[in-house]
Amino acid sequence: MAEEITLPGVGPVKRTQLFALGGVAAGVVAFAWWRRSRDAAAAEAPPEPEDPYEGSFGTNGGGDGSVSGYPDSTSDTKSTAPRTNAEWSQLVMEKLADSYDGVAINGAIGRYLARAPLSPLDLDIIRAAVARAGYPPDGSYPLSPGGTATLAAPAGFTAVGGTASVALRWAPVSGATGYVVYRDGARDSTPTGTSATISGLTPGTTYSWQVSALAANGAESPKSTAVRAGALRFPKPPAITPKPPPVKVPARPRGPVFNKPPNPIILNNVPKPSQPA
Repeated sequence: MAEEITLPGVGPVKRTQLFALGGVAAGVVAFAWWRRSRDAAAAEAPPEPEDPYEGSFGTNGGGDGSVSGYPDSTSDTKSTAPRTNAEWSQLVMEKLADSYDGVAINGAIGRYLARAPLSPLDLDIIRAAVARAGYPPDGSYPLSPGGTATLAAPAGFTAVGGTASVALRWAPVSGATGYVVYRDGARDSTPTGTSATISGLTPGTTYSWQVSALAANGAESPKSTAVRAGALRFPKPPAITPKPPPVKVPARPRGPVFNKPPNPIILNNVPKPSQPA
């Protein structure tokens, strides 16, 4: 095979050089085709949808234009954005279940969506809801403060310490749908009746206890008078040394009983038999 090929107008060219130039030309053509296809696909792609929850608190929710003390409201909702107010309400119930009582959350959501006046607790719940779940998708709902608590503080509050627990009791409050028990100023539990037993306490530790009443609209009454009580600490019982068991002496065996022979009869003046010589 000839090592050179004669090209018209060029002259003799080595075969290896001709193959190399052909490969470079094919690569340039392929790159140009790929880049043109990519630009065409990018031009035909639909625009990125807008975030339905983008904006300020004041624009969509009413209020002072910010949600202080809570994380970015869009962080939890971009992947699971609710489509209706019912879905939004369910999402709020799930995200705030560990922070607020379920009755209070449900009442606050209902009054917020009805554009009714909100109590301070309602305002706190709705601000947390907007921060965690975004804004309701079906319209704009301003925050309307003005709801007030109309319940009286529970009376007759008592606390009795037990073994690693404290038993609490109080008088019922008219119109209350639930109660909130406070331990050292922080929420501990939300019983529905007029008594509660708080267990898992450290023996010998004293706590400050209070209770408040909850209305159906989520409003909370003032707290009761504080009562101090704690789990009892029982003294360690003294060590008891067990007594050794009594030693049993085996009974003396008893043999057959023999009658004592009578006294021998001694005969006097009786000649002795003669002895043989």
